[in-house]
Amino acid sequence: MKRALRMVVLLMLLGVLVTPGPAPANAAGKTTWTSVVAYFNPNPEPDPLPPDYTEPVLNVLFLQQGSTSRRELLNDIEIKPYQSGTLLVGNVLRDPNFTGGAVISATVPVLAVYKQVSTETKEPYSPILYTSFALSDAGLGTFYLPNVQANQAYDTRIGVQNVESLQIEVVLRFYSEEQGEFVTARKPLYNQRTLVINASDALKEAYNGAMQQPSLPFRGSLVVQAFRAGNDDPARLVVVAQEIQGGGRRAYAFEGVNGGDSWLFMPNAMCEMGDNKMSAEMMVQNVGAGDATVWVEYYSAAGDLVATSPTAVITPGYNHRFDACDEAVYAQTRGQGLSAVIHSDGEPIAALGKVRSDDGLMTAYTGLRMPGAALPGQPYRTVLPYVEWSPKSTGLRTYLTIMNVSNQPATDVRVLYYGSGGVLESSHWVARSDAQPGPLAPYARRTSNPGAARALNPDTNHFAGAVIVESDQPVVVVARVQRTVGTGSYSTLGDEYNGIPYAEILEY
Repeated sequence: MKRALRMVVLLMLLGVLVTPGPAPANAAGKTTWTSVVAYFNPNPEPDPLPPDYTEPVLNVLFLQQGSTSRRELLNDIEIKPYQSGTLLVGNVLRDPNFTGGAVISATVPVLAVYKQVSTETKEPYSPILYTSFALSDAGLGTFYLPNVQANQAYDTRIGVQNVESLQIEVVLRFYSEEQGEFVTARKPLYNQRTLVINASDALKEAYNGAMQQPSLPFRGSLVVQAFRAGNDDPARLVVVAQEIQGGGRRAYAFEGVNGGDSWLFMPNAMCEMGDNKMSAEMMVQNVGAGDATVWVEYYSAAGDLVATSPTAVITPGYNHRFDACDEAVYAQTRGQGLSAVIHSDGEPIAALGKVRSDDGLMTAYTGLRMPGAALPGQPYRTVLPYVEWSPKSTGLRTYLTIMNVSNQPATDVRVLYYGSGGVLESSHWVARSDAQPGPLAPYARRTSNPGAARALNPDTNHFAGAVIVESDQPVVVVARVQRTVGTGSYSTLGDEYNGIPYAEILEY
């Protein structure tokens, strides 16, 4: 049975490390990193099996930054229904200096996450994670990053991938409330290749209308434009960013977006929650054509509206920072694990959420839009291609936050934990109408993890696999992957990535 190939795109912004053996230190953060592609087949086996049925397979094409060479994993990787796996990039490429992108193609839709873990054992960095892009996620002519910075602590590393089959040219437009707008000249980019550049370097090539350059430190937002080479026709692209702390151990990544909406959802919007005082901030970018009036509503675990931020007027391209511990809402939000809805008066907006704690945690995730409609007769599905639970807290552990984004209570929400071999290890109810824990109120959140869901291997206390969240109402999901460390003032390091809405029934 032959099927059309489905494709997803990943960017790889740091060098990879072959295991075992040393690799040169990477300039970003002065360390080396193992780079892993985690993939998942969220599709069931057809019933009945067609006579010409063959097991699904995937291939990975690696594309060096700025190069015309192609590095392909030639052997088909079998990926059975609900099976997940990991691909250690260094063992495929055997090139510790590789920077570029990857295109995953498969005979069924697959979803993927890119994970990087520092090789330091005594003083590790935070893990870095971000999700794959489907070709439908590409922006036609524009892509947005709600936050970029260049200072002593962080220098945003920007990755732009051309997803066209022809050469394009890209322009970087930086916006700062303090300094204004600065634009680079057009940069050529080969077909399906990547541009990887630090914000500080790009800003050296950027000018405003008076031919003045920005000064450092810089903090603002970014719009990346793409054109077909030689003309002004828009071209397709995707953009991601990484930030690695200089002089510290925090690191995180986040995806850009191809547009926005007038409502965005933030499952983690806490203020000084818990002993480590986890708190959140949101950078909101106007991706529309006119001024946007924006405000944030904070909701409790019971679904009660506990606070509303003051409004902010944001000019197109620019951003504004909202803090869950801002003095205007602090009395209502302090000590609570909240979710948030970001509103605009009509202009589309994009957002980046960051969660920080007193014990070292700093994560980032992209603000979530309303998922598309579920298929007729089917639940809403959200997929997390990589979920892990180490038996030791010094290993990686995954915590899920599920937010109901409907204006109706969710009465049937299950978190399905699939082991790497495709076996359903646990079905964890986080909302149900006829038993505990009860319905999930509109805009409220609940949590799950492999330990609480009893998905661990009883012999090893370990879980490695993927998750599908099924729900009767639309939900959004964020996964936080963290570990315990003993490095100076840091005892917890981690990052977050977004669950991927998935609604497709394969026809065989």
